[in-house]
Amino acid sequence: MENKSTRYIEVLWVDDEVQLHVPYKNLAKLNGINLAPFECWADAEKELLNDYNRWEAIILDGKCKLTKHDTANSVSFLSQVLADIARHASERGRTVPWFILSAGGSECGPLNDLINKERMQWDAGWTEKTHKKYYSKATDRGELFNRVKLIASISDEVRIRTSLHADVFRAINSLEGIDKQAAQEDLTNILAALHFREKHKDFKPLYFYTRLRQILEHLFRAAIHAGLIPDKCQEKGKVNLNQCSLYLAGKPAEIAQVRYGSKNDRLATPIIENGIKNILELGNIHSHTVDITDAEKEIIEDLFRTGKSHYVLFGLCMILCGIILWLKETIEKYEDNKDDFKTCTYLNPAQYEGKEVILQLDDKNNVFYGDCSVLCNKHLYESLKNKKVILKNVVINKSDKCDYLYFAKEFIEPEN
Repeated sequence: MENKSTRYIEVLWVDDEVQLHVPYKNLAKLNGINLAPFECWADAEKELLNDYNRWEAIILDGKCKLTKHDTANSVSFLSQVLADIARHASERGRTVPWFILSAGGSECGPLNDLINKERMQWDAGWTEKTHKKYYSKATDRGELFNRVKLIASISDEVRIRTSLHADVFRAINSLEGIDKQAAQEDLTNILAALHFREKHKDFKPLYFYTRLRQILEHLFRAAIHAGLIPDKCQEKGKVNLNQCSLYLAGKPAEIAQVRYGSKNDRLATPIIENGIKNILELGNIHSHTVDITDAEKEIIEDLFRTGKSHYVLFGLCMILCGIILWLKETIEKYEDNKDDFKTCTYLNPAQYEGKEVILQLDDKNNVFYGDCSVLCNKHLYESLKNKKVILKNVVINKSDKCDYLYFAKEFIEPEN
């Protein structure tokens, strides 16, 4: 006898092999699934739209009838149905995950070409395991029902990835050279707590600031893989987040000894730059990889003590979503036409160290030689006019207020 209190997962199934409907329904019921079979898409679509929120998944035959009046299965069945599902998802603000259950055989070659990448948002695990985009009626029915149950159990996460923030997750999926699954899981966990607070009452933001930094690391690694950020911003496969952020902002990356272009050139806008900086600083509170002052640490810890860090974390997460979309677009532009971008400038302060020079004065009263600013006031400069000096302790210039790549902290007069 059926337990009336049993909660079944509601699934639409479109398949015109009527003789399979009852045995498949019974098998699905044993797996906690209420399978509602339809012989054509038109009838199934009507039921889908009649109670959209009821349905937790859709199972489609690889080749079926679009309407009950069709005399044969339509070769355009799958492309038409998937387009309809995508349109309904856009209109209703929620994607109902779909799966393909096919008889196999000769249709499976073209079938693979018809199944779009959208399903990877919820069913990538199956493809990674089997290298297939569909399930076989002969061998994979049990696996399909298990996947449906898994996806239904994480329906909020699926909605985040396929509807609420679909563009962001598509962007992550387009990046190369990174652990996409890890980045998507970390981001999903934070967004789930943001959108579904009642279901995540035990969510502790304290543990997730470093996750934001880890997602940034994935993004920077993708930028390095694409050549947008030079390889010198990582060492032995370990990405230096601080150096990457400086490079994107058009500032000298002192350790990597590189910068993007020249003065006033930058890849990241000031808003993107500040967003990255805030994520690095707040994520650093429990990390040893970036320096942070005691004063900055006190400010951040106060956020944790006062319970306001939920909103700070969620705000930074939204900023990070913007950074993800920006980086995807920037990498695509870079790969399309590298000539539109400035080249990497390799910094070498040693070329000025110990160099014997005659100092000059620019129109802003800065003392300099070549690309090197020199610590010297105007009065002292006047006394050294046309005299040679030796530059000492030359470093990469990190000041935004100076136009020179290098800075000589001292100089000496040569011995006669």
